[in-house]
Amino acid sequence: MRLWLIIVLTLLAVAAAGLGLLTEISSSTPYSPFNVGGNGYSSLASLLNASVLTGPGSVSDTILLPLAHELGPEEYDWLKDFVMKGGTLVILDESGYSNVFLSDYLNIPADIRDSKLYDYVTGLGENGSIVAANVSIGGRELVCYFFKPSLIDVFGHVDVLGQTSPFVYADFDNNGFFSVGDRFDEWSVVVHATVANGSVFILSDLDVFSNSFISLGNNSALAKALARGTVGIYLGGLNASFLDYFKAYTVYSRSFSGTLAELLSLSLIAVVIGFGRRWAVFA
Repeated sequence: MRLWLIIVLTLLAVAAAGLGLLTEISSSTPYSPFNVGGNGYSSLASLLNASVLTGPGSVSDTILLPLAHELGPEEYDWLKDFVMKGGTLVILDESGYSNVFLSDYLNIPADIRDSKLYDYVTGLGENGSIVAANVSIGGRELVCYFFKPSLIDVFGHVDVLGQTSPFVYADFDNNGFFSVGDRFDEWSVVVHATVANGSVFILSDLDVFSNSFISLGNNSALAKALARGTVGIYLGGLNASFLDYFKAYTVYSRSFSGTLAELLSLSLIAVVIGFGRRWAVFA
């Protein structure tokens, strides 16, 4: 075998091995299904046997939409069409990134205010940052724990499924403690609206299903209750990295994974045979 061909095949083998190793590395993107750290969604993805969706056109019965930024019009149109045709959309948003989508596309009379809630009763977390809420869903009463959720402002007909105790205050000036102008009340943190043939659930916290929180209280039961049929987690609302998208296209693509394994195997075999023949020439 020619030396140049051996070199090429060796490089292919090394590249294939490197790509294979990438699929085993954990993402550091907050709320990524490939992040196994405390702020990742790897446990959620495993719990719901969820696939990872990378863009408009992806298909599942339920879409989980964690938002770390606003989406674009094409994405909004896709998600609206998904809901109108009977899909279930679960929005996780603590900063109001979904407000335009809720009002202008879905006509849902609710929005997320960027005012954090703190729970004096539980005394959990720093300054009561872990907030307990009672959630009624599917005929069950669940006690779930959120991390500094924002309040959902409801100004029309929607179903309020989850509320805090009256001893939770809204930090309207976001200074991290109770001050003049803040107020204690029962705040909405989980709501539901029916849109055409579909359902939209809104949760005002991204951490409620994170690896650190999924096992607290009835958080995992809430995740299961929201999921209907096949589940997909959409990457487009996160600050996803190259690694996230690479893993999405490989881990969830059997054809790509099979091709990668075949390329690695064939390259290694060819390299071994090539070096064997060259060794025989020099022997």
